[in-house]
Amino acid sequence: MASGLARRIAGRSAAFYAATGAAALLPLASVPYLTRTLGPEAWGELAIAQAVATVLAVLVDYGHAQSATRAIATTARIQ
Repeated sequence: MASGLARRIAGRSAAFYAATGAAALLPLASVPYLTRTLGPEAWGELAIAQAVATVLAVLVDYGHAQSATRAIATTARIQ
């Protein structure tokens, strides 16, 4: 029983680390390809669009994690 659990944990951990590594390595391949394919002007437009989207995401999410956690903590009932 314990060896099956250890094997599942090891397998899931390996999958997690593989996915994390792929997420880190993907931009290393896609950025050079996109810069050559799009050209300087379109690459700049893409960078500006990403920057604006990031700023908007920060504004929309501002304080949500703290306020949601507090709301859940104050209204949660342990049964």
